[in-house]
Amino acid sequence: MKRAMVLLAVLVMLLGVCDLSDLPFRPEDPNAPCWFQWATRSLPDDAQAVHEALAAAGIGAREVSASGFGEVCVTSRGTVKGLGGNQRGLA
Repeated sequence: MKRAMVLLAVLVMLLGVCDLSDLPFRPEDPNAPCWFQWATRSLPDDAQAVHEALAAAGIGAREVSASGFGEVCVTSRGTVKGLGGNQRGLA
């Protein structure tokens, strides 16, 4: 009986240190809660659109940059869902 209890205790300890959250058979729930974190992202498509609009207006711009600042939704696995409520995802 004592041997069985020791084996059970060792098994429980081994299972306690295993991290099963990243195994492929547990896909991330798209509706899982997330926490919000401040972030800044580059917006190259918007910068290109502004550059083209300035060029069409006859204003020569050497360089145009655009960035967005807001909150990103980060899941428990560290996946970023979007910036400022945008759920398209960010690269």
